[in-house]
Amino acid sequence: MGFTQFRSLMACMTVLLASACASVPPPQPRVQHTPWLALTVEQGGQRVPLTNPALRETHAGLARAPFTLVLPNRGEDDTYRLAGWQTRDIIDLAENAPRAQLNGIQPPPYFDYATGMADTAAGSGTLMLNLEGHHHLAGLRLGPDPDRHTVFFGDVLVIHDNGARVEMPIEDVRGPINLVVWFDENDDAIMQHGEYEYLVLQFDRAS
Repeated sequence: MGFTQFRSLMACMTVLLASACASVPPPQPRVQHTPWLALTVEQGGQRVPLTNPALRETHAGLARAPFTLVLPNRGEDDTYRLAGWQTRDIIDLAENAPRAQLNGIQPPPYFDYATGMADTAAGSGTLMLNLEGHHHLAGLRLGPDPDRHTVFFGDVLVIHDNGARVEMPIEDVRGPINLVVWFDENDDAIMQHGEYEYLVLQFDRAS
């Protein structure tokens, strides 16, 4: 092989290597809990791996099996609001919400007054997905242990805007579930920076 051919070959290999490297996304930072509300997810008695690809967004890699959302205990009257949907539309509604203050936004429609979805007093174990409603998590809906807030989910109920309802076990879920979680720390009905974040459940881990 002549020198010119060798240089051409090396140039081609460099281009191919650069192209291959460019196609591999950079690794996402791993975290022990979500960065703002310190949420964790458990499955089978173990913590689920979490990554933090964006400022307010954390991804959880789950198996298709029931799971538990663990929320920090902040005081006697803790209330968390949780809304979920199958696509990122629910996150986009928060990201595009009108500014209310320098560091706050007006709550999206699914967090409006009187949009809490009906559930049993201690929670039914069903994760309800609805672009117009939310889980109102307080009291026994945060679990029977007053010192540790846990919410178990074993089924999913999708509520469409036309009223259609589709219920399925977690084992039948396909694709991610996008959650928005809000803890109104100063009870001013404004989603202040640090009071809310996004949790994307990705059911892509082997059982």
